[in-house]
Amino acid sequence: MHIPTEEFKEAYKVVGNNVSSGYDSVTESLWYMGESISIGYKETDFYETMQEYGNNKAIIVGHDHVNVSDWHYDKDGGSLDNMMHLIFGIKTGIGIYHDKRIMGASFYTLSDAGDFDIKWLNVPYVGDAFEITPEYLVDLGEGTLA
Repeated sequence: MHIPTEEFKEAYKVVGNNVSSGYDSVTESLWYMGESISIGYKETDFYETMQEYGNNKAIIVGHDHVNVSDWHYDKDGGSLDNMMHLIFGIKTGIGIYHDKRIMGASFYTLSDAGDFDIKWLNVPYVGDAFEITPEYLVDLGEGTLA
């Protein structure tokens, strides 16, 4: 969907600790925040309903063009088994505003066993495409990339 739910802001505070980029080894969450999170104007129970069904893996949004995330978040603070992925997908194309260092494609794989995997690919204006790694996103937030 397009607009993030309020849980994206919650996950940023709880899992992301309000820092611009990082990797949390406990939840295996990964993120780079190039702008503030713009959620809808009205709170909903969409997240809770998806989690209640128990077979939903992720909410994927794209509203904020220079944010990339894969937060593994459980609003109720329960077990790691009940976490959902809250994902800002990679911005595609050069239209509107963007950050050319994180522009390309997101690939999501759901296996028959129920495992969920995400890969991000950066497609620069010039040069070869490359996979965006956790190290790349963390370095991006720390300003160590050229």
